[in-house]
Amino acid sequence: KRDAKNGGRALSMGYGFVEFRSAADAQSALRRMQNVRLDDHVLQLKLSERRSATATTTAAAAGRSGGGGKRASAKLVVRNVPFEANKRELRELFSAFGQLKTLRLPKKFDGAHRGFAFIEFVSKQEASKALEALQSTHLYGRHLVVQYSEQDDSVEAMRDKVRGVFESANRSAAAKKRKKGGEDDLAPPDDDDEDIGVEL
Repeated sequence: KRDAKNGGRALSMGYGFVEFRSAADAQSALRRMQNVRLDDHVLQLKLSERRSATATTTAAAAGRSGGGGKRASAKLVVRNVPFEANKRELRELFSAFGQLKTLRLPKKFDGAHRGFAFIEFVSKQEASKALEALQSTHLYGRHLVVQYSEQDDSVEAMRDKVRGVFESANRSAAAKKRKKGGEDDLAPPDDDDEDIGVEL
């Protein structure tokens, strides 16, 4: 990523991928470079390997893929996305595991993103690979929480959920106020209240 504050110098995104010619070379590098200090950062290495589609599906079905208890799908929800991260960086990170169909990073009214993303792969196997490989990934110092997305994990569904929580809290506060004998400003006027007059 380019650092806008320092004349466009390159900033580290906190992760990288290295491909070796053989598994033996990868194991050797892992042994030699694990926990080595580089620019005041301790390297944490782990092997990433391609898996067959059946092995990935079996792991997902067994619940070992860390999908948050949700059914395997081609769509992932990524929570705890650092506010410094952008779509391009997420696309780079996740496209290493397969072809992306869509990547959405919902934004607030001020233009900043909301801290979560929806990423859809072409196949469930690719999504499962990404989910399994990125479970312990940190981006800009924040741990990414990657789970399978369900149909109700859309932005609209999340808005409805939040709206429901606030409405419930308002009803609860109004009920407490009525219990104490205070007037409820939110309650509509009763239809039974009539002006009572005296005729002469």
